[in-house]
Amino acid sequence: MTAKAPAALAQAVGLARPGGTVVLAGTRGSGDTPGFLPDLIVLKQLRILGALGVDVVAHQAALQLLASGRFPFADISRRCEPLDGADGLLRAMARDTDDPALVHGVIRP
Repeated sequence: MTAKAPAALAQAVGLARPGGTVVLAGTRGSGDTPGFLPDLIVLKQLRILGALGVDVVAHQAALQLLASGRFPFADISRRCEPLDGADGLLRAMARDTDDPALVHGVIRP
């Protein structure tokens, strides 16, 4: 979710697949939740997870791990799509298509 975007919570809950997880990363900057329907959490059996930001030390450790080559991060399946390709990208990541399994997806606005 995007920080300082109160409506993003409703969008995330609406887009989440049944049994999925919605991660709230960053603060929303408001107590308002436009369009939020809490019943969808129950009906879709969603998990809501809060994630705090990380500090410089954590970023440095992550970069060192990436640079070490200890894990094959370069082999992770990934795909970048423009905004109009978001639907196909999200479906591929959810394995709702015949496309190869996809772990990392980037939407370029």
